[in-house]
Amino acid sequence: MATTANISTKIRLKPAVSAHEMHGHAPKSAPDTWIFNAEAVSTLLIAAWYIFGVFIALGIVPANSFHAWGSTWIIPLLLGVFYFGAGLLFQRYQKVTDICSWANYMKREVIVLLVPFFAFTILTLATGSLMALQPELMRSGLIEAAPGLTAENFIHAAFIQPVGPVGYFIVLLGFFVVTRTPQTTRGMGVLIALGLMVKTVAVVLADTNESLFIPYYIMQMMDNWIWFILGIALQFFKLDQKLTKGVAACAVVAFFAVGAALFVFNITEAACLSVLTALGLLSFYALSATRFENGAQNKFFGFVTQYTMAIWLMHEILAELVFFALFACGFSPIGAFACDGGWGIVCAAACILACYPLAVLVMAALSRIWKLGFIVYPARYLPAK
Repeated sequence: MATTANISTKIRLKPAVSAHEMHGHAPKSAPDTWIFNAEAVSTLLIAAWYIFGVFIALGIVPANSFHAWGSTWIIPLLLGVFYFGAGLLFQRYQKVTDICSWANYMKREVIVLLVPFFAFTILTLATGSLMALQPELMRSGLIEAAPGLTAENFIHAAFIQPVGPVGYFIVLLGFFVVTRTPQTTRGMGVLIALGLMVKTVAVVLADTNESLFIPYYIMQMMDNWIWFILGIALQFFKLDQKLTKGVAACAVVAFFAVGAALFVFNITEAACLSVLTALGLLSFYALSATRFENGAQNKFFGFVTQYTMAIWLMHEILAELVFFALFACGFSPIGAFACDGGWGIVCAAACILACYPLAVLVMAALSRIWKLGFIVYPARYLPAK
């Protein structure tokens, strides 16, 4: 793989963007292509899981035990892909070893992570206020009841329980606050040991339901710090060079075998799901590394990786807005187009369009209207390091 020093000669970036700080916006033919592509797949699957739930609500797909069981771990796994990748890039490009280097790094990350957090907290709450104006939509099961935009709800969402997917930003910021980049094997070993200890505590709290009494952000940090640390370890020990096709095949087989066993016996204990998540992360990155580690990019991922964060942040908001418009136009169980269930087919198709093409179009528009794209990708508009 190319070294950091060679990045600028291998890729062309906008002057205000640094290659290691894309936060979902990958440059073309970069040595980190395999990491960004794994994150892109995760985002597409997050939106697909949402669509799966909508199809069940519409009756297109029957209610099933897989969805109920999968809801306990699929989204945490897909978010784990981002935590793992963030840890890998953190170790690869940063050297945070003392208070000065930490402060210098954090002053940028605070902007990069908090801007989309607050922006999409407000947008999600505003969408909740709008949805409350359409009672039939609320009763349809297509959307869940959500708090509206009030000062009280904003404070609660910002500091206690986030709305939508934005809790990721605070959790990741927390990782940057408490983690230093290890410089020695002993330091790396200590960090892994700490991560395993914290994860063990999180598992015990979850399996005994004591996690209900732990603040959301603290519990999420405890539960996911190990994935961030394992990303650091992968880079520290240069294990990406060991992610061969054989490793990828074994990881995928083990992931599906363990997953099938847990599903058949309806096992949802945190310890077992943590093992499944670890196998899933290894599968994600091993598959991506074997295909893209040399920096080569194909057209599909070259396009998708430009909108990874946009699809992830916008898909549910846009789908709800589309549902609101369709119900207002009569595409509902009691609307003008209720006959023969045609309204459901229209809503299903519109959901897919809202989650993928519409999210891309909105992001493209934001990027061209003054600098509104800043709310999704602040790093694009900040001076490069």
